[in-house]
Order: sequence, then structure tokens, then C-alpha cells
Amino acid sequence: MRKKMKRWLYALMAAAVMLGGIQMPAVVKAQESGKAARSGVTVTTQEQFMAALQNHQTSITVDGNITISGGTDTDKRMLPVVIPGGTMIRGTEGSSIVSRGPIQLEGDNVCFQDIKLTFNSSNGLGSVAHREIFLAGHSLTLDNVSTYLEGADGSLGGLGGTEKELLPTIYAGGYTGTDVGNNASLTVTDSNSETIIKAIYMGHNEGDDNKIPYKGNAVLNLDANAGIREEIDASWNSQAKISITGGVNDVAKAKQFYGNENTTLEISAVSVEDVLIDNVNNIILKDKARLAPQTEALKNVTLQNGACLDFNGVINAVISGDFVSEAHSAGERGKLVLNKSGSVTISGKVTGTTQFQTGSYAVPGMLIDNQTYIYAQAGNGSEPNFVLPQASIDNGFNLKYTSGEWVVYKGTADPWVIGDIRVLSAPVNVDLDKITQKTDGVIPDEDIYFEVKWYNGSGIQFDDADIEDYGYYGESYVIPIRTEYWESSEADIQGKTDWRQMVSLMRSDTHLGKYFLQAQPEAKTGDYTFLFCSDYLDEDVQPTVADVKMLKTRGEVKAEKRVIFYDQNHSHVYEGVETEPPTCIDKGIKTFTCSICGDTYTEEIERLAHTVVTDPAVEPTETTEGKTEGSHCSVCGTVLKEQEIIPATGKTEEEHKHTYTSKVTKAATCTDKGIKTFTCSVCEDTYTEDIAALGHKEVTDPAVEPTETTEGKTEGSHCSVCGTVLKAQETIPVKPAEPENPDPKPPINPDPADPDPGPGTPSTHTHAYQEAITKVPTCTALGTRTFTCECGDTYTEELPMAAHQYTEKRIPAAVSSPGKVQQICSVCSAVKDEALIDGIQSFSLSRTDYVYDGKSKKPSVIIKDTKGRRLAEGADYKASYARGRINPGVYTVTVKLTGNYSGQMSGTFTIRPKKTVLRKVTPRSGGMQVTWKKNLVKTDGYQIQYSTDKKFKSPAAKVTTAKKYAVGKKISKLKPNKKYYVRIRTYKIVRTNGKSKRVYSDWSEAKTVRTKK
Repeated sequence: MRKKMKRWLYALMAAAVMLGGIQMPAVVKAQESGKAARSGVTVTTQEQFMAALQNHQTSITVDGNITISGGTDTDKRMLPVVIPGGTMIRGTEGSSIVSRGPIQLEGDNVCFQDIKLTFNSSNGLGSVAHREIFLAGHSLTLDNVSTYLEGADGSLGGLGGTEKELLPTIYAGGYTGTDVGNNASLTVTDSNSETIIKAIYMGHNEGDDNKIPYKGNAVLNLDANAGIREEIDASWNSQAKISITGGVNDVAKAKQFYGNENTTLEISAVSVEDVLIDNVNNIILKDKARLAPQTEALKNVTLQNGACLDFNGVINAVISGDFVSEAHSAGERGKLVLNKSGSVTISGKVTGTTQFQTGSYAVPGMLIDNQTYIYAQAGNGSEPNFVLPQASIDNGFNLKYTSGEWVVYKGTADPWVIGDIRVLSAPVNVDLDKITQKTDGVIPDEDIYFEVKWYNGSGIQFDDADIEDYGYYGESYVIPIRTEYWESSEADIQGKTDWRQMVSLMRSDTHLGKYFLQAQPEAKTGDYTFLFCSDYLDEDVQPTVADVKMLKTRGEVKAEKRVIFYDQNHSHVYEGVETEPPTCIDKGIKTFTCSICGDTYTEEIERLAHTVVTDPAVEPTETTEGKTEGSHCSVCGTVLKEQEIIPATGKTEEEHKHTYTSKVTKAATCTDKGIKTFTCSVCEDTYTEDIAALGHKEVTDPAVEPTETTEGKTEGSHCSVCGTVLKAQETIPVKPAEPENPDPKPPINPDPADPDPGPGTPSTHTHAYQEAITKVPTCTALGTRTFTCECGDTYTEELPMAAHQYTEKRIPAAVSSPGKVQQICSVCSAVKDEALIDGIQSFSLSRTDYVYDGKSKKPSVIIKDTKGRRLAEGADYKASYARGRINPGVYTVTVKLTGNYSGQMSGTFTIRPKKTVLRKVTPRSGGMQVTWKKNLVKTDGYQIQYSTDKKFKSPAAKVTTAKKYAVGKKISKLKPNKKYYVRIRTYKIVRTNGKSKRVYSDWSEAKTVRTKK
């Protein structure tokens, strides 16, 4: 009887909570002990549902649509509805649960199945939304659960909130003051198109609302169709495993993953594309899964059973840990896909065999001959770590490993013939006095040298002993010629023989790879080009300029380096470059460099004049202050004439008439309405009106007739504004070729010039020759065209050699160090040019401090190389900005260098909240009363500073704080009859680098007060 009475009282209390008559705790423990609660109940009302939870029903079926709430705390914060462990909540067809506040688990094995579970809490009327699901360190399954709810999106002004979607956020921890377990687990399965979650935090701190933190073990299982709008964060967990599963044709919707050294991301049989992965220590791809990250740097990666790591979307990828490929057979090998112009660097251990290709993960793409695609040390296994697909092998490509580099090359070559020469570094300006050899066998100057590597046709580097044996660095292979002769096409130059500079190279056993310059007494000052050749120049007869140029015609010049030689008596030839442009704040710098010896000096460039912009006067209104006319510089922002405040006219808001001005705040599109906002210029009251959708602007896509070799298309149409296809074009097959009707063979006419036409041939015959190219010319060999008569008579003509097919190969510059660029023929590997690439000297943002105005901020990036040149975005670097950049906070800008540069840099900028107005400071006995204008926009509270020093210097200056919704504060225990200076500023608590930080606004204008005696 007593137990029945308790249950009746619980039901009565739950009903009273819903009617607002009784405040009930959010967590109601079951009073029975030692007996299992009753299971299996169907509910149709809120009261029945709450009673079923309080009675620990293990199976609850929801029939219809119910709204639930856990009531409010003493500070009017919404309390969570608590779900006991082991509870299964199902829905009949079309049923739903709408929660007005958070939901929290009280134990493990809670499941929602076949139901719509939404949260209608919004930021309407300035409210704080509470759409949390707290796991409280327990396990939850969402099985075929819809969570999407459309928001008001500002359509009702401030009444309905500004959010477009009302989505839940899942936290592994708990609501303030509640108990939390230590094995948080979330499973989202059988998702549908409305299974959408804002974010999932499997680990977190207390945050702005004093949540119970969670940093323990975590398990997250998602299917491919689960939509996660923002991040999945496991960066706080002591151990975390995130699993994404689906079918081989599925593409997962989750796009952002954050972790730490104890985080594992496992992807099975599903594609995850264009995804951001930050600091996840282990990535495991299984069963033909495919990962295509936008992130260039990953840690440890494992491929199992045909899985694919697709780096086609990035250029310079990095795996900072181990790379493992596991397969039972060659057909199940993992795949590594790179951009055809890209590469990957693996710093850890490589295990197993992986198929490497470019382009698509499904179809191997194009390879570049003699390109290094993979930088990694080979493992100790008997099988190669990387292999090419059969299609690439059939096209004549091979993959060769040498000294930590995996190089693609085409064809085979004599292993003792030079195929390529790479000059890694070279002098530019050389003082002849420094390289004149004074003692035989002694290096004249160890700072003046070429750093060179020689390779055979298979891409294998020659060792130092081979180079010494063959003398590849000698005067017959390394040839310095006057640059003006080398570049001239004048006929009288080609026969000259005074082209050589008497400077040769010497090697040293203690400086392998470096070849030092040594000058003979006959060496001259001037501009010379060193030719590094794959074959020697025959100097038994005195060679001419034309003879030297023939080396390049034959493709034997593999590298060129230009060097200017001078002595101490030379005249400087200076060229000036503006290395630092002047601004209206700072002077500029012009640097003058001698083109002969490299000597430099600088001159200042005078500052630019300010660009004056008038700040117009603002008339005061009944309720708002005005301003006098002022001015500032539009370039640097310097205030030239400060605006003064004009007090408001003094009438109350109720006495004025609204004067509205309109502004389009959301432009209409072809399909969506726009919004026009009307604002009162007196009191800032607003309302909105819809702008009708524009409708599509149709443009005809003309039909294309098919030919015998190309398909055609039917007529279609699309919208010229948004690109929407209005009428799709259909493909028309190619036309069948017309049947050929060969002409009858012409009779053979006798050739009177041929007295003996041969047996079986008529006595008279006129040759009718047909031509065909029987040997295609290349950039290293002539071609042949053959003419053939029906009678069998033939003759040939030579075809000129083809032009070199140069492609650019870059060895990017790392931060603060130079790199190199080469022009290499993709057919014969001839090197046309090589130049140094400058390193990075400085990095900054155009602006690092903003005040919140509701608009996204995007400061520009300023990067200068070591010669003072400013890098170009897109060509030299790619800047990635933190999400949002609207609300107050500290935001990071990450720069990844590309093209001629490599490395990564980052900087931060701050958005601070708006300041408030200090209304009045009233004296009290031994204290004061401070009042201010309430500011609820992106503000968490206020800081008041007061001091007897007008400049607020310590230790006289004191501070105190007030909550967000306060408009005044009493300050006591002050000195009597003392003058105080008072000011106030707002603050917003933000998260940066995993820690909470206050971001402050500007101070208000200070006011004075004298305390009473």
C-alpha cells in the first residue's frame, strides 16, 4: 500500500511540474530497492512519460507527439530530463518527443529507436538555448532517430530566434552538480536524412555554463548517413575511439575530427571526403574505405583490406608517424593516391606493400617521368613498400627506390650513362681572388662551390667513387662558356674559340657532394654559364661556340648555372629595388644591389601623405547621442580630427515618433526570398519585410550536332544567375562512318626512263609514291619519312628533331631557407634552367584587433621572402581561417606555403565585444552606486574599475565584476569624502588553446564621484 501511494504521489508531482504549480528536482531517484521496476508501457502524454521514467520502466513506447521538460534551476536555467540506465524508448509511426531543455543519462544502455527527438529551445527574446544531450559518462544509442528541427532564422524578429536550425549538441559529461561515469559511449545507427547533430564533444571542460567535465574513456560509433554540422572533438579524452561505418558506395557526412595522442579514428567500407583531421594519433582504414582529407598532415596511418588514402586534393602531404599496409593478397593491397604534381613525406616506419598511383582512386592517372613522389625510408621486408598499378607498368613506367626517395621513371637505361644532373646549390657572384689556388691540392675557399648529384637513366644516383672514376666533374663534362656567346645566335659568334673561362672544379674526400671552384692564372672577370653535360666535349681539335652548342642540340646539357666573376678593381653596377614600400606611418626602403659582386646598400623612401576621409557629423536624437564632424586616414586609420559627443535631446523613447530607414539585409536569390530590415533612426527599433524571390533567368544551351568522332547534345537551358539546370541536355551518339568506296587501281604506265622495268612489270611505268612517317622524331633524334611506290620502289627524307617538352620541377623552399626550381624535359630529361627560391623572412596579419559588429572578419596575410618580396596568395601560399570569425574570440589564421615554398605558419587575431556606456555614479556613505547601459550582445559580464588616480595606475586602481544581466553595482568600503574615478568595460569568455580566457571591450568614458563622509 505504501509503494502504491509513493507512485501515485510521483505521478501527481510530475503533473504539477508540467502545470507550473510545483518546482520539482530534475533527478528523481527510484524509491524501490531490491526489486526490478516494471517494464513495457505505452505513453501518450507528458505526464505518463515522466511517470514512466520515474518508475524506471525499461521499455517505453511513445504513441503520438509529446513535449517534455525537466523544469528550471534557481537561476532559471533549464534542468535536464533524466533517463535511467537500461531504458528503451521507442516510437510508433509518426511519433515524436520535443524537449524544452537538456536530456541526461543516469546509467548505461539507454536507447532511442524509431522516433523523432527534437529540442525547441532557441535564442528567441535573448534566451540561452539548451539543446544538450549529456551522456554523463554512460552509453547511448540513437537508432533511426530524427533530430532536425527548423529554426525561425530571424523571420519573427527577436521573438523566434535567429538560428536557422535547432539541433542538439552531445556532451560526454554532465549537467552542473550531477554525477558522471567514466565510460562514455555514443552509437548513431540506421540514420535518416533528418539525423543531424550540431556537434559531438566526447571530452570537454566545464565551459561557460559550468558543465561537469569529462576526460575519461570514450567510444563513438557513427554510420555514414549521420550528419554532424560542426566538429567531433575527442581532444580532452584519456582514450578515445571514433568509428565510421557504411557501404562501399556511401560517403560519410561527418567532416571535422579533433583528437590527441590517445585518439583512434577507424573508417570501415565508406568514403570520407574533404575532411579536416586535427591531431588524431591513429587512423585505421578498413575494407575498401577511402579517406580524402583536406588536411595535409596526418600522424599514424594503417590501410587494411584494400583501403585507400587519397591525397589527390593536396600537394605536399606529410605523415609524421608510421604507415602500415595490411593485406591477405596482392588484390587487397591498400592504395596511396597523390596529386600528379604532388608528393608525400613519411617520417616513421613503412610496413607492408601499398599500390601507389595518381589521379583517381578508381582509375590510375598520369605520372611525370623522373618525379620523386614519395619520401620515405624503405622497410626491412623482402617485398617493396610501394608498387605501381599494372596499367602504369604497361605504359612503360617504373618505380625505383634510392636513399629515401621513390622516383617514377619511364623505360630502361644503361646504368653507367648519365641520365640526369641536379645542381643543388651554386655560387652567383665570385671574387676571382678568393678562388685562385695558392697551394696545390688545397681548396682555395670552402664557401665557394657547386653541390651536384649525378643520376643514371634509371634514376639511381652515382656514388662518389663512380664520379671520381669517370671524371664527371672534369673540364670535359663541366664547361664554362661566356654567357653572351652561349645566348647569341649571331653567325660571327658561332666560330669563335675564345669562349672558355679558365675555372675548373675540384673535389675533396671530406666534403662529398661539393665541388669547389679553382681559378687558373688565365681566368678573366665576366659573365659565364657553366654547362653540366652527360657526354664529354671532344677537345682534340679546338672546339668553337657552335661545337659547344651542339651538346645542347643533342640533349647532352643537363643543367646550366650562370656565374659572374669579378675582382676587387671592378666598378659596381647597382640596381635599385623597392624592398619595403612606404606607408603613411612608416618610411619605405629601397635596396641597391651590385649585379656583379652582390654588394648592397639601402636608402629610405619618405612616408606617404595621409588619405583624409571625413567622418560626418551625427545629429543627436531624443534618445541617442550625436557627434561633431571629424576625420581619419582611410589607409592607416589614424584619427586626424577627433569627433566630440553631442548629448541626446533628452526626451524618452515613448515621446518620439519612429523614423524608419530600410536596408536589404538578405538579398533575394532565384529561389529564396530576401529580407529588408527597417530601423528607426531615433530609437533603433526594427522590423522586417520579405523580398520576393527573383526567379530563374533562363539561358538556352544550344544543341550540338554529332560527328563521326564526337557525340552531340540536344538543346537545353540553365539559369544564368545561379547555374541551376532547367532543361538537361541529352547526349546524341556519334554518326556512323560512311562506307569507303576505294577507287579502282590506276593502270601502271611504262617509265621511258627505266630501260629494264623488271619481270612482271609493264614496259612503261610512272611512279606514284605514298608517303608515311616511319620514324617519329624526338627531342634527341631525327625522324624519317619514307616514300613508297606500288612497284616497290622507295626513298626516304629526314625529319628535324622535335622541341623539348619542358616541365617545371620544384624543390620548395622551407621557412627561412632557399629552395630551387628546374626546367626539365619530360622526354629526355634535359635541364633548361635552374634558379634559387628565396626563403621566408616575415609573416604578419594586416590587422589583429577588431570590435564585434556581427560581420565576419578576415584580415589579410602579409608574407615577405628573404629578399623583401611579398608572396602572392594562391601561387605561394594558401591561408586557412578559423570557423565563424564573427563572435568575440581569438581566431587562428594558418598559412600553408605552396609552389616555391614549403612549411606552415600561423597567427591570431582578436574580436572584442562592444563597449557599454557608464550612465551614472552616485555617492554613498563609504561607497558609491555605479549604473550602466545593459549590453546583452555577445557579452558575459562587466568589469568595473575605480581609482583615486585619474590614470588608474596601480596600486590605487581596483576592479570588481558584475553578471551579464546586471545594470548596476554597489561598491562599499571606500574612503569617505574621497574623489574616485570610475570606468567600465564588457567581457566575453572564449576558449583558446583549450583554455578559457576573457576578451575585454574598450573602456567607457570615465566618470568622477566624491564619496560621502
